Amino acid sequence: SLPVALFEVTVDPLPAIAPALRIEDGGTAVDGRRSSMDRCTSFLHQVAFLAWRLVDSTPLGARVTLGLSAGAQAQLGDLRPSQLAEIALRPNLIRPRWPAHDRYWAMLVGAARGTSDTALEQALCVGVCLFGSEHASVAAASPAPARRRPRR
Repeated sequence: SLPVALFEVTVDPLPAIAPALRIEDGGTAVDGRRSSMDRCTSFLHQVAFLAWRLVDSTPLGARVTLGLSAGAQAQLGDLRPSQLAEIALRPNLIRPRWPAHDRYWAMLVGAARGTSDTALEQALCVGVCLFGSEHASVAAASPAPARRRPRR
């Protein structure tokens, strides 16, 4: 399994958020199955709490895995769990990585709809290549660290 999400987490500038009195993670239908909206809400809460924990424990991991900027990491790091539950439900918390790559998303959707493990593996490989090119372009744009003189 690859520790990279096919989405990135974004955090818009936060206004003052009053703490929630209660945090809910969706309900259960009478037949025991959760609705589509409940599953989406649960996923958003899980993403927000994962991002929060990564920022707390492994900031570089949060940047690589979820594409979190330094500013978003600082904002998330200052939140309480009740505030985090509130921002989890904001629009645009998550967005697809590489939104301009329509062919990739068509490939991934086609692979997900099919039954071929090979098609999913190929889509994953293309995603890894896109991820690598994303980070290579960031590295190329960053100034090279100053080289120290060798010790004698």
